[in-house]
Amino acid sequence: MPDPYKPEIQNLLDNFDVSNWRDPKHVPLITDYILDRFTITGTPEQCVERIQEIESYGVRSIMIDPPVQDFDESLRMFTEEVLPRCV
Repeated sequence: MPDPYKPEIQNLLDNFDVSNWRDPKHVPLITDYILDRFTITGTPEQCVERIQEIESYGVRSIMIDPPVQDFDESLRMFTEEVLPRCV
């Protein structure tokens, strides 16, 4: 991990409550670097690209956790527009 990002990762590790991981208080802890580095987000095309990148590292399983406020639509989009292009 690049040195400039170590403080924000440490902040996340120090303040993220795994037992209550959906708590909105965590939103400020998720920086652009963390979002870009550790999540799959964006348009269906961007998600496919990110999944393919992750697969190139040898990863064979991912966890899908759509946002609560758009859960049904996000899950539909993933299963219809992303998943078929990744299996």
